[in-house]
Amino acid sequence: MKQIATNRMKSALSNQSGAVLLMLLVVVTLVGLLTGIAGSSWQTIVQRSKEEDLLWKGGQIRKAIGHYYDAVQKTGKALKQVSAGIDGSVAGPTLSGNDPPFASFLS
Repeated sequence: MKQIATNRMKSALSNQSGAVLLMLLVVVTLVGLLTGIAGSSWQTIVQRSKEEDLLWKGGQIRKAIGHYYDAVQKTGKALKQVSAGIDGSVAGPTLSGNDPPFASFLS
């Protein structure tokens, strides 16, 4: 009698282990799918952040060009070309001729 009960318990456990493996397979599949979706979303977030940074930098360049254009229109003089030294240092732009009061902001 003990042996029959033991065999039934082993039989019940082997049936349950199949169900557990099936559940484990479903859970692993779901985790994989969710990880893929999260990775795709993260990539989109990073891309938008880079684009936002580029738009900000482009706006700053646009403003700088506008200020340069305004300075040239007001003074009638163009800024001298920026020259780089041998050591890699860059000399700031300077106005040719008489410097207007705002020239320190441009250099």
